[in-house]
Amino acid sequence: MGADVTILHVVKPKRRSDDALVASAVAREILRRERESPTALGNGVAVPHAIIPGACSAAVLATLAEPLAVRTPGGAPLRLLVVLVCGEGGRAHLELLAQVARLAGHDAAGVLCAARDAEQLIDQLAQLEAGCG
Repeated sequence: MGADVTILHVVKPKRRSDDALVASAVAREILRRERESPTALGNGVAVPHAIIPGACSAAVLATLAEPLAVRTPGGAPLRLLVVLVCGEGGRAHLELLAQVARLAGHDAAGVLCAARDAEQLIDQLAQLEAGCG
């Protein structure tokens, strides 16, 4: 599975059919930005993101069952995607990106991909974030 297919799968709507058009627009914008400037941070983490005026901010954390072999800083295959959608750029958006970068530096991919279930993943994420202050 390639990076484009992975991102499309992550933003695929899970509920109402009305969401399909919105999800498609979000996926197109994320992929456009990714082609302009790849968002792999290293240590197996990438933060594909889009700024869509008027959108509600949202984040999806996706652990990949199979590492994704794409060009990354340090050469580690992608194992963790943090997909962000923000209604506007600015300080809050940059702070989110910076927090994901800090998590990447603390082996977030290794820790979170080892979680047995969603509850453990959330607990591990809270511990990582506490250590990244």
